[in-house]
Amino acid sequence: MDHDRREQTVAMYNVGTYYEKGRGVVANAAESLKWHLKSALGGLSLAQREIGLRYREGRGLPKDSVAAIAWLGRAASSGDAAGARAAYERALRIDERVYGPEHSQVATGINNLGSVLRAQGDLSGAQAAFERVLGIVGKSLGEEHPYYAGSLNNLGGVLQD
Repeated sequence: MDHDRREQTVAMYNVGTYYEKGRGVVANAAESLKWHLKSALGGLSLAQREIGLRYREGRGLPKDSVAAIAWLGRAASSGDAAGARAAYERALRIDERVYGPEHSQVATGINNLGSVLRAQGDLSGAQAAFERVLGIVGKSLGEEHPYYAGSLNNLGGVLQD
């Protein structure tokens, strides 16, 4: 994927995430799904993984293990996990320096890193990352917040693997 196309698909994915989390916009699951799907069809492996997980969990899409496996397979074959990990680690170092280690922006970076670690098969690293996210989000947003629930789902996925 060329640089401009990648930037477009990342931007689409980010819009979907803003709608999912209600960041700067009113949370809207249908809009989130629409933007994540556009990004996935554009070839962004992170978005393809998201669509696969949505099918697996029945989150905005009907539960469909065949579709989940297809999307997760696309994500696994098209991504650059090592490059993603390096980028997420660098972004996390910057965010920790700028915001401090307990900020919700840092939790987002740790969550992204945890997803890559899981994709690389580093389940203990992913588990530690998702547990750290839960600690930060629990303190800053509370244990009843949807972001906390999403983080529990991520941890559950790792534990299931």
